[in-house]
Amino acid sequence: MSSAKPVLATVTHPKSDRCPILEAGTITPEILQQWRRACQKYLKNCKDRTADDLVSYVADEMREPILQKWYLASQSRIDGLKLEAYLAELGSLVLEKGWEGKMRRQVLGAKMKVGQTFADWAYDTQNINAILSQVASTFAVDDKQLKNILDAGLTEVLQQDLDTEPVLSSDLNAWIAEVKGRDDRLRFETARMQTLINANRESLHSKTKGKVSLADRLTTPKPSLASRLSSPPPVTVQKCPPLTDGEKTLLDLHDGCRRCRQFYIGHRTLNCDGVFPDAATYRTLTQAD
Repeated sequence: MSSAKPVLATVTHPKSDRCPILEAGTITPEILQQWRRACQKYLKNCKDRTADDLVSYVADEMREPILQKWYLASQSRIDGLKLEAYLAELGSLVLEKGWEGKMRRQVLGAKMKVGQTFADWAYDTQNINAILSQVASTFAVDDKQLKNILDAGLTEVLQQDLDTEPVLSSDLNAWIAEVKGRDDRLRFETARMQTLINANRESLHSKTKGKVSLADRLTTPKPSLASRLSSPPPVTVQKCPPLTDGEKTLLDLHDGCRRCRQFYIGHRTLNCDGVFPDAATYRTLTQAD
């Protein structure tokens, strides 16, 4: 039986000139960073606070019972600490040993997930590295390293786009802005393509709706010799041209079927229902489709 997920602490700070509150719960590096920012904002916006007396106010607003005991046991000493010294001591008390290395490995191994936007992924990775920069700077990576990490962690589709037209900027923020624009464009094109595919699929479904099943064909009596002789000659069915190598590659890349020649159809040639494209209107598949 798995253990219950711990309740995380939260930082309450509705007004910047009022003392923030660190609610009870487990403190992570991210939450400790939120507490740091709230304390800094309080010092900046409250005219009555100074760097010398700040800790005596914020430390008294820790609601976790264990932290309250820690503070009360050494209140005079803790009240005399500057903010960074207080936060360093608090971090050593509440954070698991080796957290810096774990967060660094999160940055080094960052990989963008399929369906995730580049902007969200890049922001999350930057935020983790920013925490390391402020709390454990020796574990953080510089902008050049972070740019290389983000570049290596892109999805295959986004990497191919950058390989075709590289982003030349060496500045991290400018590079991120350019890649975000590429990702937004690709997402728009993918959504547009999916809309066209769905429309084409619905069109095919309506055309084949009245198609006779195999069971009906097997049980339907064959026409007599006289009726066959009097019937007009059969119409030659026009077949689609064979798939080109380029079409095969496109279909494989976009989860398509080489038989019905549809993108994102959810099946392959072996389990295709046998609905072929209309040869009269068929045109060679391209990336624009």
